[in-house]
Amino acid sequence: MANEKTGFVVPPPPPNRLLRTQVVFAVLAVFLLFAAYVVESVGLLLALPLVGWLLWFLVRARRQEIGSHLALAALDRSARGRFDEARFLLDAVPTNVHGSVVGQMVFSQRAALALYEGNLEDAVSFATTAAREGKRLNAMERIHQGSALSIRAVAHAGLGHKEAALADAASVRRAELRQGGFVARAALAEALVCARDKDLDGLAKILREERALLFGGTGPRERLIARALARMVAAKRISVYRETAKRDEDELDEQGSWVAKLAPEAATYAKSAKLGAPLEAPEEVSPEATKAAEKAQPKPKYPWKRVVALWAVLVMVVLLIWQMLQPTTPVVSETDDAVAPTSAVGTWTGLGAVYVAFFVFAAGLVYYRMRQAKRLGAALGAAIETRLRGDLDLARARFEELAKSKTTGVAPQAYRELATIATMTGDFRGAQTHAEAGIEATRTSQVSVAFARPVLLPMLHGELALAFAAEGRVARAEEELEKVRTGFPTYPFLAKDTFRTRLFAAAATGRLDEGAEMARSRPVDLPLTMDEELLCDMLRVHAGDGLPEGERERIESDVRDDARASAFLDRIAPTLRNAAFRKGPRIAYAGDDKPYSEPPTSEEEADEEATEEKKKRLGLT
Repeated sequence: MANEKTGFVVPPPPPNRLLRTQVVFAVLAVFLLFAAYVVESVGLLLALPLVGWLLWFLVRARRQEIGSHLALAALDRSARGRFDEARFLLDAVPTNVHGSVVGQMVFSQRAALALYEGNLEDAVSFATTAAREGKRLNAMERIHQGSALSIRAVAHAGLGHKEAALADAASVRRAELRQGGFVARAALAEALVCARDKDLDGLAKILREERALLFGGTGPRERLIARALARMVAAKRISVYRETAKRDEDELDEQGSWVAKLAPEAATYAKSAKLGAPLEAPEEVSPEATKAAEKAQPKPKYPWKRVVALWAVLVMVVLLIWQMLQPTTPVVSETDDAVAPTSAVGTWTGLGAVYVAFFVFAAGLVYYRMRQAKRLGAALGAAIETRLRGDLDLARARFEELAKSKTTGVAPQAYRELATIATMTGDFRGAQTHAEAGIEATRTSQVSVAFARPVLLPMLHGELALAFAAEGRVARAEEELEKVRTGFPTYPFLAKDTFRTRLFAAAATGRLDEGAEMARSRPVDLPLTMDEELLCDMLRVHAGDGLPEGERERIESDVRDDARASAFLDRIAPTLRNAAFRKGPRIAYAGDDKPYSEPPTSEEEADEEATEEKKKRLGLT
């Protein structure tokens, strides 16, 4: 539905997969009330609060699902550079869910948008609302709190609020459920504080010790600041007499002007190639198309043993309650024909004991699951930070262990990270295997599918598409992208996955000029990794694009000094490095004389090889 004033489109709400369950519980509540009135049973009335709570929980979950749906769509528009549309979608999130984790998503995004537009005071205000300090938060809310604090740390640093920036950065670093990307942003805030204090030694230390995080765990805008700070340190340490003369802020380009608001001293060192305009908003997907795409997916498995055990427990509880509610046998005195009155105290005491035991068991089970999920969540976060810091072997070992977990959502996330590591090291067949294993791991139950559907499941399909594209299997890659587009219409990283998959496909099949055009026309806020950004830079160097002074040398240095990144580039496009850095003018080819590197195998041969490789990994051959 398009808004008349803005012309922006509000995506339709997701299918209500909880509707049948809501109806069942509503009917059950009415039935219990009616049955309690007819048989005059207080015991049946005692079940009403539980049924009512479950019904309220389902209604609340549906509201949060709709709000999360809009918040994720807004995140997609931000990645496309469509900030006004992102704000419009955030405004459309119902206010009755702002008190939940959805509200944290909304205000964290508002804070990020304000930061990227240079409105630092607004960024601090929105991030403070999202952080919810001093309140009892669950695991997911604490993770989003870390995101908000890291944004606020950068905004405080840009405003010159040294103590506040360092305090927020310290809170992010000591968080129990800390995330590598948030720690990277906290390190950037600490670097900005040093830059404003003109503490070159402290700044150099942060850039040296946190280099992997600052460049591997941040987005393109944060990397732009980090590079500017690194250039500033290098220039000032060489000689103040050889330092580049400062320019007025009016002479800076758009990105340099933005850097000037956060790190004025480093603004003149913010050199980057010009990028393109915002990407188009995704095409609207009808609910019917989404339902059809979901039906085409393999059905989730059902944990029959758990279901049978649960029903057995419930039947036993119901039978026990029913037995206790039955009238007891009258007792006749031997000395008196009068019947002794029956006391109901024992019945209600036993009934109360059953309820207490049931709730204690349920509460204990929930508490155990929450503690286990929190522990494994912390382990996942630590392993991801290890990967972002560049220790891929240790990270791989940790994720392989986590992939064995039976806790909902843990194994799919571990497989996704294993696929990412495989892609980083050029093992694209391994990335395919891990992504497929992750997709399969989301189907262990309906609960697992519901948990993975908003982000994790489409992310795994995106990793699979990327692996296919890197091997030149363009048709298979596009099939996976189509699954994501139709089956998960508000997936927040659709723009990123579409761009990088087609970029990899262009590079892998020798269409380097097409890849260069994609690289130069992308928006600045598209959240690419350092490897993907380096591939874009190399394609632009190969195409002979005009780059700012020193950028070609910086790109050449990044490739030369990082053996893993060099191997990654050579695995995707074997001729790119030598062709990009060749001496002399570029040769223009025409027609059939243009060099073209075919994919190593055909689609059919690649599928057969992938199947055999998967069998070997699973020990089936």
